[in-house]
Amino acid sequence: MCAPGSVNPKLFTKLTSLSIRFSADIFSLAVSFAPTLKKLQLYNVSTDNESLESIDLQSDVEFAELKYLLINYRTTSHILSSTNTAAKLKFPQLEYLSLYFWNSYCPILAHAQLPAKMRKIDIESCSPVLNLLFSTGVSQVQTLLVTALLHPDENNPKTKKLLHRLFSPQFCLQTGGLRLDNTLVLAPDDLLNLNITVLQIGMSMGPEMVVKFIAKLDALRDLNVKSQVIELADEDLMPMFAYIPVVYSFKNTINASDFMSVNLLQQALYAVLEEYPILVGHLQQIATGKCRVVIDSSNLNLPRFQEFSSSMHFDEFKEANFNPNVLPKGALLPDAFYTDGWLKGASKPAVFSITRFRDNSGVSLFAAVAHYVTDANGYDKFMRQWAQACHNFRGNAPVDVGAAQVTFDRKVMRNAIPLPQEPPISTLQKLYVPGGLISKFTTWVSPGFRGQLIKSILASDSISAACFYISNDKMEQLRQTVRSILKDNIRISAHDLLLGSLIIAYAQSIIKHKEYAKPGWLEWLSSYIFHVPWKSPSHFTTLGPADIRHRLESAALSKYIGNAIVATMVLTPIELLKMPATPELVATIAHSVRQSTDAVTKEYIAQMSYGSGLESDMPVRPLIYKSQVPERLMCTNFTRFGFYQTDFGWGSAEFVGPINYRLPKYAVFFPTRSDLGGYHVHIVDETLTLDLLKNNEFWSRNFTVVY
Repeated sequence: MCAPGSVNPKLFTKLTSLSIRFSADIFSLAVSFAPTLKKLQLYNVSTDNESLESIDLQSDVEFAELKYLLINYRTTSHILSSTNTAAKLKFPQLEYLSLYFWNSYCPILAHAQLPAKMRKIDIESCSPVLNLLFSTGVSQVQTLLVTALLHPDENNPKTKKLLHRLFSPQFCLQTGGLRLDNTLVLAPDDLLNLNITVLQIGMSMGPEMVVKFIAKLDALRDLNVKSQVIELADEDLMPMFAYIPVVYSFKNTINASDFMSVNLLQQALYAVLEEYPILVGHLQQIATGKCRVVIDSSNLNLPRFQEFSSSMHFDEFKEANFNPNVLPKGALLPDAFYTDGWLKGASKPAVFSITRFRDNSGVSLFAAVAHYVTDANGYDKFMRQWAQACHNFRGNAPVDVGAAQVTFDRKVMRNAIPLPQEPPISTLQKLYVPGGLISKFTTWVSPGFRGQLIKSILASDSISAACFYISNDKMEQLRQTVRSILKDNIRISAHDLLLGSLIIAYAQSIIKHKEYAKPGWLEWLSSYIFHVPWKSPSHFTTLGPADIRHRLESAALSKYIGNAIVATMVLTPIELLKMPATPELVATIAHSVRQSTDAVTKEYIAQMSYGSGLESDMPVRPLIYKSQVPERLMCTNFTRFGFYQTDFGWGSAEFVGPINYRLPKYAVFFPTRSDLGGYHVHIVDETLTLDLLKNNEFWSRNFTVVY
């Protein structure tokens, strides 16, 4: 910072950084330091109507070393007018350009000659300034962030015309817009999405409307990724239809202007992607039911990264207990089903979306990773490495994302699993589901189409989601009660208590639901098509994944990014679940859950692993033919993962939970913040069933409704 009135430029022959505020001749002063500057920031917030400065450029001025240029002229005046329109302001090394103007003309940009390649351009101004961007010489840019001030009336012909020009491919063509390798940097599909977003997020700000869009030019980031092929394992096929979609909600408690900066997040993401090449590969089906990931260094399938500005304040979202249903409909939430681009074969292995709340009060980061890539263990490791990289970028610390800490080679798991001592049929009998034409058909189509098909089968307007909370005190009371009944020093974990309690209350809700809702002829037809037995089963079935990494003696498996899981099953007699939820019943069911977990031995893992690929459609059969069975529940335990230790540099999340889970009869356990303690239980099912669960006497005594 300097006061320019008495500054003699000749005394500062090695000056590399200059920041000037409140001066009528600040640009003239900056020009005098042009040869040595690497960083230049110019501020003038005058609101008078007089011209701040008139610069006469007699010849070109070259800022030979300048990397970063910020000009913030929030004034209503005509800020700069050059009398020599032929002269140029040259910035051959510029990487970052930020321009903030409140008037409609920017002669600095009009006379600028920028490099062909730039890292980031950030412009906030009236719309005519955008036209100048395409005359500066830029042809490649990693991130383009534009905020245009428009008239609030959407029916105004001028506004409509400008919106159409901003968000249509014709605009790029007509203006000779930003291009890469003779290809439009924004594909028509992306422009369509942006157009929709603009119409939905327009916010009234006095006499103006702010329209903000961000274009991530994927192909402009060179990743150090080698071409390779990763053959997927049988364990990757069952969850192939889905993403692992999690939302992290962060509050801007430190009032940071760069809070969860998209630029920093993307820089860190690309640094970590070099260690996770499977996330930039293309999924290919090579045989019936079999798939592989092809990583082509010249044609990377980069993640989709989107940002959405919400008129909601973060505190409002918090007051709604972080219920994703209160977010604006245009918030671009990733889908839980792997259907993105299912007709075009352009599905993304990872999708990220940020909702930035009003006044930069906080953000929600929606992060979805395709389940065929990894299970929750690998997902958590990836997210924490990404956060650490961003933390380091923000603090200018060396970035170490653990280059040697992960492996994607499916042979690592295959080598760690022993051969079964007995044929796998004996273990698979309880889990075996007969196949049919529908399940066979899913193995013939592409993975994206398969996801769409399964989504169509499971979709229902009556499906909704609920979240419950149980405190550590309540959990300890349940634990002590169960221990006093079991006595024999039987180990009972938090997962045993959570799942045991859910089985009791959920099964009782299902029983009541069936009493209230008698099936019609459509339900009977659906039952016939999807092999659902008309007669109620004798047992309630609970399925869940068990991580096998710590159960096998393999150091390499601890670094494995893939689906290192096998299915477990808890069978509970329906007649037993009809009984009142006494402490004895809770102890019995919790003990049953513990026994199913302890049954995951090396032999069990071997039989499940080698038996799961006996028939190509076996992985999808339970989803297609058993998801309609009322007396059935799938449950996943995320409580041991470090979601709340995922800190991108601005603090840990206020809330972490699932998003867009539209998979009925599915529950997932999440941890809570350390200062809150306890656990969250998220469950998706028919609204009537969830209402009955909320009113279940045993459940409501121990669990409170979050949303």
